[in-house]
Amino acid sequence: QKVMIGMPHENEETCLSLVRATKQHPVVIGYTLKDEPTAEHFEQLGRLRDKIRAEVEDSMFVMCNMLPSYFTMWDDQPNPETGLTVYQKYIRDYMEIVRPDCLSLDHYPLGSDPKDDISLLRCFLKNLTDIRNIGAEYGVETWGFIQSSGWQGRREPNENELRFVINMHLVFGFKQLSYFLYWQPWEEGLKKDGYDYSAMITYQGEQTEIYR
Repeated sequence: QKVMIGMPHENEETCLSLVRATKQHPVVIGYTLKDEPTAEHFEQLGRLRDKIRAEVEDSMFVMCNMLPSYFTMWDDQPNPETGLTVYQKYIRDYMEIVRPDCLSLDHYPLGSDPKDDISLLRCFLKNLTDIRNIGAEYGVETWGFIQSSGWQGRREPNENELRFVINMHLVFGFKQLSYFLYWQPWEEGLKKDGYDYSAMITYQGEQTEIYR
């Protein structure tokens, strides 16, 4: 198994201490600067990226996982001057300022009510298109998180739905896939962050039907 280590990006000295303590470990393949940053984080993350990049080998990944297009009310119409939507500009600014080694996204398209699938899947495919195109433009791999769980507002996928979501990422050329949620972070019945997840592996380490 290989791991990406998450960084407490606000404290750069702590980040560098973590990097120096782990960069030679054989399971470590890189560092996640921040999960789902907004544009206000980009300048600081770009500086942190340079400091970490100076510490690690070229084979290491330094990156963030980006917000999906449904996170907020992104304006879906291109700006007449730039030809870019607000979301496309968000991703391009990230690539220009932070300069990551891959372009990673988590987009979970299966809502709690299947009647909403058409609009949710339309949004999903457009988001994958933007990530694929911008990743190709900047010459980096695209990575994705697969919705393998259920929680408030999102349903647990059945086998065919899970296959569909996985295969759509592959069709769009995504090179690395992760699963949300792989390991249950707390015992059954406890909602530590307000969400009651269903995971591939239980808190006790047992496989669930999702895994199988």
